[in-house]
Formats: sequence, structure tokens, C-alpha cells
Amino acid sequence: MVWLLLPSRPKMPPRQFKGRRWLSIADAILWPLVVWSVLSGFSTRIDYAGVLSIATPVLLATWGLRRLRTALFDPLSYSFSTWAVGKMLGWLVLAWLLVKANV
Repeated sequence: MVWLLLPSRPKMPPRQFKGRRWLSIADAILWPLVVWSVLSGFSTRIDYAGVLSIATPVLLATWGLRRLRTALFDPLSYSFSTWAVGKMLGWLVLAWLLVKANV
């Protein structure tokens, strides 16, 4: 077996623009809230609801706080999550709609 390792393209340094810090702070706070509001809207059965109702806000809070720390203290290394989180939420909503359509 032969492994072929190809180096990835180096990341371009982020553009510095006026308001980047405030935009990254808003991104770090709002996306965990949006994800939580979408996930809390799904109807779940009672067997996993107890575990998910505790774990989901804790995981989203730690994710949001970590991103908020990066946005506050190192805004140039902050990566905006609009496309990644939006795509993930879109797939979740699509899967939920497909499950609801088959029930």
C-alpha cells in the first residue's frame, strides 16, 4: 500500500477591515443562539430528550465562549462561521423535514 501525501494550500492571511472585531463578536454570540433555537424546535421523543436538553446548551455555550474569547482577544485569527454553520443547519432541517414527511 502506498500513501500519497499532498500538502494543502497555505491559508491566506485574513483581511483587516474596520469593524472586524465587532462583527466577529456578533458572529460568536449569535450563531450558538441560532443553532440552539433551531435544535430546540425539533420534536424529540422523551427517551433522549433529557440527555439532549442538558448536553446541547452546555456544548453550545462552551463553543460560543471559546469563539467569543478568540473574537475579543485575537480577532485576526477568528474564522467566521456563517457558511459552515448555515450549511450544517440546512442539512439538519432538510433531514427533519424528510423524517416528518415519512411519518
